[in-house]
Amino acid sequence: MLPGVARDLVETRVGRVASLTLYEVTDDELRQLDEGPPDSILLNLAIFCFAAGTSLLPTFFAATYANALAETIFASVTVVAFLAGAILTLVWRASRRSRPTLFARIRERLAGPEPARANLGVVNARVELVAPRRPTGAAAAEPKERGKPRSRRGSDR
Repeated sequence: MLPGVARDLVETRVGRVASLTLYEVTDDELRQLDEGPPDSILLNLAIFCFAAGTSLLPTFFAATYANALAETIFASVTVVAFLAGAILTLVWRASRRSRPTLFARIRERLAGPEPARANLGVVNARVELVAPRRPTGAAAAEPKERGKPRSRRGSDR
């Protein structure tokens, strides 16, 4: 018996799975899945830019400016905020479609008919741990000479 293992049998329970499908994934696809979608960050930035542009627009029309340069800078910041919001929204919509496309591309690799289901038949099994047998009798008395180095001169012959 192995040291530290009880004499009782170890019970192994196996739950049956109806079918199992494995897909091969490339390193690039695994990296894309690991990174996750940047959807939420892009959408949050787009909402921020639209909110900033929306708050700057009424302020732009209500303010009085000391010189034309200040008015031009304020108008430019307002337009850039709206443009950035629009661009980020478009990028967000495009990136939202890339992940389902990746999943569809991986699933398309599974081609051919449905494989036949194998009947495993084993639901509950018992495993017994057995210690290696030690030699008894004459075999135990004679030590085996394993790996003894040979002399180059042949003096041990």
